[in-house]
Amino acid sequence: RWTTYLNKKEELEQQLQSIDEISLRTGLIGGFLMKVKQYASQVDKGVMKLKSLSSNLQNVSDEKERNRITSEIVRTDADVLSSLRKMEMYRH
Repeated sequence: RWTTYLNKKEELEQQLQSIDEISLRTGLIGGFLMKVKQYASQVDKGVMKLKSLSSNLQNVSDEKERNRITSEIVRTDADVLSSLRKMEMYRH
């Protein structure tokens, strides 16, 4: 009788360990997905900003303003590429 109880207890502990491992994996996957979504949102914002800046660049006549907008485009593009790289790291 005692042996049956110990066997049952051991079996239940193994099942609980499996459930804990599944919960941990699910939590980690969820965390990674949240990070990917965060960086994807940054990429989307950066792309929208690039579109706006390129539209502004078409309407500029002053060379100083053109240089300022071009500089901002390059900076925004670097931010987008950085976010894409981080997103790719969390994706794998």
